[in-house]
Amino acid sequence: EALPRLGALDGLRIDGLMAIPPRETETADARRWFTRLAELRDQVGRSGVLSDFRGELSMGMSGDFELAIEEGATHVRVGTAVFGARSG
Repeated sequence: EALPRLGALDGLRIDGLMAIPPRETETADARRWFTRLAELRDQVGRSGVLSDFRGELSMGMSGDFELAIEEGATHVRVGTAVFGARSG
């Protein structure tokens, strides 16, 4: 519902969507969240409400990025895999 208003703002370009499954989600269960985000991306693209929408999908982190890629992720966040767990 907010996309038409957001898309009309000067200086803001919405290239895609981002989601992070709930923290308690098992890695294998994250797939349904990724699948749903891909469906939403497709709906936004078909709607034409955002003329320059590129359909990027930012989803998946170190523990589930393979699933996210399988479901169409164009961007993943793998900081823990690269830098290790945060302390504190």
